[in-house]
Amino acid sequence: MMKRRVVAIAVTLVAIASLVFAGSNGLPTLSPQPEEQETRPSLSAKKSPDRKRDYVDMKSDEGWQMTHNGQKIMVVVGNFAAHHNGTVITADSAVRYSERHIECFGNVLINKGTTYIYGDRAEYDGDTNEAKVFSNIVKVVDGSATLLTYNFTFNTKTNIGHYTGGGVLTSNDNILESDRGYVYSDLHQIICVDRVQMQNNDYDMMGDSVVYNTETDFAEFFTHTNIWNKGESKSTDEQEYLYTDRGSFDKAKQLYKLTLNGYVLTKEQEMLSDSVDYYRDSNYILLRNNIQIDDTSQKMIIFADWGEYWKEPGNIFATKEPAIVTYDLSQSDSVFVRSDSMYIYTRYPIREKIEKARQDSLAMVAKQLQDSLELAAQLAAQPQEAPTAENKKESKKESKREERKEEKQHKDKHKENKVDRQPTNDATPATAPATAPATTTTPAPIVESNNTPTKATQQDSVAVAATADTVVVDTATMSKRERERYLRAEAAKANRAVKEALQQREAERKAMLKERNTLRLRLLGEARVRDAERKRKEKERRDSLREVAKLAKDSVAVDSVKIDTLKKDSIKRDSLKVDSLKIDSLKRDTLKIDTLRQDSVKVGRFDTMTAKQVKAHFKAIADREKDSINRIKQDSLDAKLDRIADARQAKRTAIYKRWERRDSIYRAKAEARAYEQLKRRIARREKRGIFVAMADSSVLRQIDSLLGADIPALDEEARHQLDSLIEIYFPKEIPSPSKILAADSMNIDSFYRDIRAFSHVKMYRSDAQSICDSLTMTTLDTIIHLYKSPVLWNGPNQISSEIMHLTTRDSRLTKAQFEGKPMTIAQIDTAHYNQVTGKEMTSLFENNEIYRNDVNGNVQTIYYMQEDNSPDITMMAYIEAGDMTSYIKNKQIVGITYRGNPTYTFYPMDKIPDTQPTRLQGFKWEANRRPTRDSLFMRVRRPSQRSEKMSLRRPLFPINALMQQRRDDYLRRGEWRDRTDTLTVETIEWLEAIRSEY
Repeated sequence: MMKRRVVAIAVTLVAIASLVFAGSNGLPTLSPQPEEQETRPSLSAKKSPDRKRDYVDMKSDEGWQMTHNGQKIMVVVGNFAAHHNGTVITADSAVRYSERHIECFGNVLINKGTTYIYGDRAEYDGDTNEAKVFSNIVKVVDGSATLLTYNFTFNTKTNIGHYTGGGVLTSNDNILESDRGYVYSDLHQIICVDRVQMQNNDYDMMGDSVVYNTETDFAEFFTHTNIWNKGESKSTDEQEYLYTDRGSFDKAKQLYKLTLNGYVLTKEQEMLSDSVDYYRDSNYILLRNNIQIDDTSQKMIIFADWGEYWKEPGNIFATKEPAIVTYDLSQSDSVFVRSDSMYIYTRYPIREKIEKARQDSLAMVAKQLQDSLELAAQLAAQPQEAPTAENKKESKKESKREERKEEKQHKDKHKENKVDRQPTNDATPATAPATAPATTTTPAPIVESNNTPTKATQQDSVAVAATADTVVVDTATMSKRERERYLRAEAAKANRAVKEALQQREAERKAMLKERNTLRLRLLGEARVRDAERKRKEKERRDSLREVAKLAKDSVAVDSVKIDTLKKDSIKRDSLKVDSLKIDSLKRDTLKIDTLRQDSVKVGRFDTMTAKQVKAHFKAIADREKDSINRIKQDSLDAKLDRIADARQAKRTAIYKRWERRDSIYRAKAEARAYEQLKRRIARREKRGIFVAMADSSVLRQIDSLLGADIPALDEEARHQLDSLIEIYFPKEIPSPSKILAADSMNIDSFYRDIRAFSHVKMYRSDAQSICDSLTMTTLDTIIHLYKSPVLWNGPNQISSEIMHLTTRDSRLTKAQFEGKPMTIAQIDTAHYNQVTGKEMTSLFENNEIYRNDVNGNVQTIYYMQEDNSPDITMMAYIEAGDMTSYIKNKQIVGITYRGNPTYTFYPMDKIPDTQPTRLQGFKWEANRRPTRDSLFMRVRRPSQRSEKMSLRRPLFPINALMQQRRDDYLRRGEWRDRTDTLTVETIEWLEAIRSEY
């Protein structure tokens, strides 16, 4: 092969020399034989349409045949191009060994689709469809992706290339290197194998193999993949570490999927799971199957088959046989908790307090701003009363005081201009621009009515009257006295308009009451007439029936038709009379009510009313009207009191602002004096040879502005600037913000876990076991709360209640409180149990065993007495008392104290009456439900890999470093060019010509 290359290079050089001589009328060194020239095919000649194209199409400016080692070869020079399988190869020159084998030299370019391959030399075999490209550095470009390698082979039929000896791919913000790899041009994918390292803005990766799509930025990982997720934090200690043997990263969705042996390591958690979905944008992690989360900060391990984790603030949800194991390296015992589902919340108490205070302060500021705006509107809209003699005197005094203050402030301001350091606040009092007075609408009493338009008209009448003469005038250009006179005049005008509107409304109300009273009297008279008519008809009906009965007794043969006729005639007469009354009444009522806008009650409602009901109806209307008037008066009084209070508050606020302005002036003067004194002191030190840095007024303002900001909210550059200023000018007087943050960081970031378990909760430790329906516990106060029929076992004792509170210290049970029907049961044998019940119960523990039990309220006890050192039971005691305290030692009761009028009853075992129960109410022995460790926890804890993973070295990209070094050297020596050229116009035209022949 080497010999062949040397010969090819020599032939090429000879061909180039021959062209040079030919151009200068010289003879070529190598000239083909005449017969060979006659049989040489023309590269530009068109092929017959029926000829099968199984060779490589080529073109060049010059070319001739030569014989080498008994084999005919063709040398082509100048704008060489070849085409095969849709792939174009261009070079400065080439040697064709056969119709399907060529070798190219100088500025080699291979193009197919969006793929461009740049090299110095290339060998193409049409039988295998492979082009081998050689150069100091081979460059492969596909869209925005660029691959640099040392040798590259490209298959023109499958459009697949592969490289060896190391390669570096750059695409967008990605850098990917490996020892070898495969490039799929059609799919825009690259498969990197062996010593793969990858880096971008999202993560650093190191593994055995990666499949990367250059268009979608989608990466798949295989076997021993280590990922350092960068996240938002710039500190490497805050970044997560991920491991998987198979996974992917979707840049568009910002999603990691670890599908085999997923592992996530954070600053405080270590997560292992068969499958992990990590959403970077939302900092949310979903875990499936064989989950183990080790929380090193709170010393607990979470197991489940389904889990969700929220990085901020650090909450965890676990289900599908979840379990929590708490551990303490200083203790030999652990606590196991299992339930159907669990929530683990992370609480930051100091952060929550700070956030609450911030929200409260923002709400307070917003409320004060809103109140001040409302107060300003009310003061501007409040009608002014006619000024009295006292008010005039007070107004004159106030105006004189204001004028004197303004003159004094102007003098102070003139003096301050002479001071070296100017005050930061303006001493001139700001005068808020006055607004045009608004009118206040006073609500009027409204009579019960369904006539909405009438009601609205009455309410709007006052507003229309009050605003009829209102004209908006700009008072900003007025003097103070002119503005006061204008506001008084406008207020008096508004008062007159309101007074006239109220008088008009009162007149309308009196007229309405008069009409309503007339209507009431008329309806009352008609009701009385209807009552009299009803009584008369009832009397006639009774007389008619008595007459019919009398005739029936006198004559059996009375004709029933006559009776029916009498009844019908009577009914007809009655109905005619009633109907006529109704019609007349309806006509009169309708005509009258149409004229009363204030009352929309239909007269038909009164047709069936009695006089008593009519009186009650109108009385109810009057009562409602009276209540409405009283309510309006009370609202008006409340509004007046509120205005008075707001005015007083505004006055106090104005006084406070005046004092604040005065204080700011005083501070500015004091600061200027201190600054001058500091300059004199520094001048004296400099005379003694002691030079001190001095902060001028601009530096002081800069320090003040930075210190006035929220130090934790300052960015790193601002904190560094403040640190520098303080270190230079005030190293002793002011503490550094970085030191403040370092001292407070532990307090601000301190947190605890709030654990909540639901449904079929079981808890186990070697000295105590319990079951309940729900459980809550925190890592802050070491109190465990059990709800809904919990049961606790400690040694031979079983304690049940409705709610339990267990207190632990140093992972030891110290106290238990039982609320709601508590009962303690201790088994003597399978038939006898000591029992105690009451309203409340508290048990104290020492060395994880009960040593004292306090029962309060309605205590009932059944206690079996035994002889010393004998299991035989001799007597049963039934005791009732108010309170009881029992003392236990070595799991035996050594003393009992009853209080509150105890009653004792003792029974020998053979003389217990049938009326005496041996089980207290609520007795239930549930030893079969007592959890064991094997029944509660059957998972295998996987050892921690934290120290191993933390010691891993992050990617160093040695291949890329060497590639960049060689690239720079080659560029400097002129041995390589970073090419970006594409196909020439002549080559494109030639391709179109030969493609048209197919």
